[in-house]
Amino acid sequence: MRQICDWSRLLWVYRDKLDRVKIEKHIKSMGLMTEWKAFGAFAIEYLGMPKEAMPFYEENTKWNQKAERIKDFVIMSGNFGHNRDMSYLTKYPYLIRKAKSMRRRMGDLFNHARIFPLNTLRFAPSFMFHGLRAAVHGM
Repeated sequence: MRQICDWSRLLWVYRDKLDRVKIEKHIKSMGLMTEWKAFGAFAIEYLGMPKEAMPFYEENTKWNQKAERIKDFVIMSGNFGHNRDMSYLTKYPYLIRKAKSMRRRMGDLFNHARIFPLNTLRFAPSFMFHGLRAAVHGM
């Protein structure tokens, strides 16, 4: 949440000085325009960001639905995962902790897929590979 607020504040403070063409070029080159618009809708709908200060904002039900799903995920997990029960990290042996963490990560991926399905498909194999590799090397 803090990063979204910082991003919104930055856009607000520099709203008249932003090079929108350059920003758009960078966002598109990274393939993040969908994420930009969804988080922009989140900032407007839930943080009170003025629409005119959000570059590339489109008033659209699609973006509002994504913003609502982002809000639900942030509330569920908390700022930096603060709302999550992490007590299992001290209660169980290594492999059980890793299995519980993997289950949580799979749930997160499912929630992310509801918001950004294509990027979730693109990054899920990497998350799983690195997680399994870390579990094996940590034994």
